[in-house]
Amino acid sequence: MSPNPPRVAVITLGCAKNVVDTEQAVATLLRAGFELVDDPGRADIAVLNTCGFIEPAREESIDTLLLLAGLKAEGRPTALIFGGCLSVRHGDELRRSLPEVDRFVGLLDSEEIVQVCTELATELGCAPRPLPVPRQAAPPGCVASPRPRRLMTPGHYAYLKIAEGCSNTCTFCTIPQIRGATRSVPAEELLAEAQALAAAGVRELLLVAQDTTAWGSDLEPRGEGGVPDLAALLTRLGNGIADLEWIRLMYAHPARITDALLDVLAETPRLVPYLDVPVQSGSDSVLRRMGRPLTRNVLVELFDRARARIPDLTLRTSLIVGFPGESEADFEATLELMRRVRFDRLGVFGYSAEPGTPAWSLKPRIEAGEIERRIAEVLRVQEEISAERLAGFVGRVVPVMLDAPLADLPPFAWVGRRAGDAPEVDGSVYLEFDAGTDRPAGSGLEPGQIIPVEIVAAGEHDLEGVLAEVGP
Repeated sequence: MSPNPPRVAVITLGCAKNVVDTEQAVATLLRAGFELVDDPGRADIAVLNTCGFIEPAREESIDTLLLLAGLKAEGRPTALIFGGCLSVRHGDELRRSLPEVDRFVGLLDSEEIVQVCTELATELGCAPRPLPVPRQAAPPGCVASPRPRRLMTPGHYAYLKIAEGCSNTCTFCTIPQIRGATRSVPAEELLAEAQALAAAGVRELLLVAQDTTAWGSDLEPRGEGGVPDLAALLTRLGNGIADLEWIRLMYAHPARITDALLDVLAETPRLVPYLDVPVQSGSDSVLRRMGRPLTRNVLVELFDRARARIPDLTLRTSLIVGFPGESEADFEATLELMRRVRFDRLGVFGYSAEPGTPAWSLKPRIEAGEIERRIAEVLRVQEEISAERLAGFVGRVVPVMLDAPLADLPPFAWVGRRAGDAPEVDGSVYLEFDAGTDRPAGSGLEPGQIIPVEIVAAGEHDLEGVLAEVGP
């Protein structure tokens, strides 16, 4: 038996919810006596946490697995574990076609991963020795909370997964089949986890779920307040954790954005004026076939109301183009919605036909080339809108959270984000420090710090700025 702890590498693909699953699983593995390594080529066991939501995600998952299998053929890693959404949805057929995989698991459940990794490590002659850490405490390097985590994000921001699963009935989506119906994490657990993350140095908290606005819909009514809702949760988070600077709401379903929620976003200082609201289409007929409950006019009215209530609101959305039966007129209606609302940030996806979903049988399907054309047109229109909206920041002084120093991108010394930019999906602010001052570029600064920045230039996605002079 090897005297060294077994080494495990965990590779995560897909969304922020997958990242949180991995963080919790890694903390449990560390407690169980495994050593975490970043390089699969140095690992005894490699765990691949996959995404299986749409075809490009499945292709990325299989490509990554094949790369790991190539490393395994060379001797490291010695064993492969395949898990996550793709394993849940297509595990049976993948077992027949991927002999390189030693174990298939479902979603990255911490206890199952520890059990499977322990079995494999024992077979390899390097069984782990559990650390003497109480079950509810955190191993070294992890955040102590009701669900201990080993953060995979930079230490100044983290995701807080407030619910699992989804109870919506969008006809194109496989998430309810993969992750089940909505299951909200109780508020007290979320508050304790958020407090622990803030104590560990997290300054920005991003609330995520398949549908964040569904939080509380499955919880029992308590006291005079009735069923818990997202507005109440945001109020408690925003007012109860002093060390947090920014709290950001992601993945909000437009049908559940209430006036009470808008008021909380407008009135609670730590809640950034940011809404991520996937609309999917601007055509009423396409929205109806998608199983989306709101019409184009209702969506426009919602966004007008949100901007009227929340100063400096940033609106982000996502679109699907090429849905079965989407005519050119339907597509033009989506472009018109973009021009009318003028979203600050936007992501676009080509429709992916998913077996087992109601949309699978819809006809006619749009050819791949046409879908690509529509994606390109959406991006072209959005770049024009984004460039115009970002140009409005030139000359303004805005708070910027620093993300990382830049050593190889002169004249810029740091990259950061304003409140209107979520990490990894939105734009950045590139900071050039004034060479005419006696202050070295970026000295005394650190990630997570918020500084005043004067914006001096704008592009289609990013801003450039200099450290603003602050009066006495």
